[in-house]
Amino acid sequence: MATMRGSSVQGDCRANRMLECGLLPCVGMGLLAVCFAATAQDSPSATPMRDLLTAAGISDVQWASLQDGQPTSTLDRQLLMQVLFRLPQVRLQSVAAWSVPPDWPKITDAADTCRGSMYRITGRASRLTPVSASAEEAQQWGLDKYYRLEVFIDGPVPRVVVFAKTVPHSWQPVADRDGILDTSIVTDAVFLKLGPRNDESAVPIFVASNVAWHPTHAARELGVTESHVLLAGLGMDLRLLDDVRDRQGLMAEEREGFYQLLAAVGRTQRVDLARRVNGDVELRLLLDRQEYPQQRGELIALSGNVRRAVRIAVEAPDIRTRLGIDHYYELNIFVDESVQLKRHADDKEPMYYARYPVVCCVRKLPPGMPEGDDINEAVRVVGFFFKLYAYKTQFTSSQPGQPRQMSPLLVSPEPYWFARQSSPTSRWELAWGLGFLLVVATTWLIVWRFHRQDQRFRQSTLQRKFKLSENTSWDRIAPGGDSNDAGGRDSTEC
Repeated sequence: MATMRGSSVQGDCRANRMLECGLLPCVGMGLLAVCFAATAQDSPSATPMRDLLTAAGISDVQWASLQDGQPTSTLDRQLLMQVLFRLPQVRLQSVAAWSVPPDWPKITDAADTCRGSMYRITGRASRLTPVSASAEEAQQWGLDKYYRLEVFIDGPVPRVVVFAKTVPHSWQPVADRDGILDTSIVTDAVFLKLGPRNDESAVPIFVASNVAWHPTHAARELGVTESHVLLAGLGMDLRLLDDVRDRQGLMAEEREGFYQLLAAVGRTQRVDLARRVNGDVELRLLLDRQEYPQQRGELIALSGNVRRAVRIAVEAPDIRTRLGIDHYYELNIFVDESVQLKRHADDKEPMYYARYPVVCCVRKLPPGMPEGDDINEAVRVVGFFFKLYAYKTQFTSSQPGQPRQMSPLLVSPEPYWFARQSSPTSRWELAWGLGFLLVVATTWLIVWRFHRQDQRFRQSTLQRKFKLSENTSWDRIAPGGDSNDAGGRDSTEC
């Protein structure tokens, strides 16, 4: 298995720029948005959103034409469509800065001064109704339909109406059936007017680009699981999961969802997530499917060996300011599980892997954990499944028909690291072992030296004692012997 070195989540240069900058699908719309956003930022007005919309072509005469307490007229609808068209072009950083809690007494008593201002509405969506645009409106504004949402809130105004351009995909069956909802939402919406009174109270009408979905309980009919409820409680807008596309790199449309998920896991601890999972997931359950809407956002756990851990700097000013993320870490983990991966639904020759790679993005690393492109550390990660991520590696580039690796992409606060550290007992055992070897070696050296000295002593002593000179005869050195025996023989003869 080839290493995944160099396979960053942020991809190639073009993909990185799209992810960091969040390019709009339409270049012309993006340039227009920058222009009138700059106009609004330079304005000293207390209603910068109103100034922005005015710069976009919505005149004060149109705002003044709105009549409170009356049903929506043709002129009202024209203004509503203009606002729906312009709002998606506003930068999220500006929306976050300009949206404020509603001042309900001021809105109900002095509606003229509040028109065009942006407010953050929090409540429970109760009824959803799709509204079809006319053929002329669809051609002019590129919008076939939008949605009318009734929202109950806590406050002096019990109910408001929000017209939104988009809503979560899982709400569509509800809208087509009976429209009855009971789920928590948050939306940054522009105040339009006061609608007809209901139960002696005025109903404020707002316009929003979208609705952030924060469910507080699981709901099978809406596809909400306990993991989704946990994510929503951490501040994640579940609607953003609708924009995620599998078997691709990170797209510009996924930028906000990816970073919101990173921000959400940063608000919890790994131990809190670990308590909610029973064991590691089987990779085949994530890889056997072609699309993953049901698994997206699910809390799972995986164990393996990290072969690459690199720090990714986040340069985008709005992400750093709005979500407080200036960096994260990307881990490439190999899991000891053999899997077969189909490149498409009818693939007759799937790719076989003895160990399968997984990509995990974490907010931080445990203290002391190594970083780099060539490491080998055992970890366990508990995080949320984001998508089946496609990226290039040296291995896939060399395989015909498999230009990209497909790996589950998880987002986690921090991995569990099983560091290769010796226990105190093993350290003492090692010390005793080394000490014993040292004693043995020292003893052997001493014995060897004494043995050498003893050999030298014996050798020198024997040489002195038994060395015979050439003039010395046997009988001369024999005890009591004479120089010549009775036979007159030489004493050296035997």
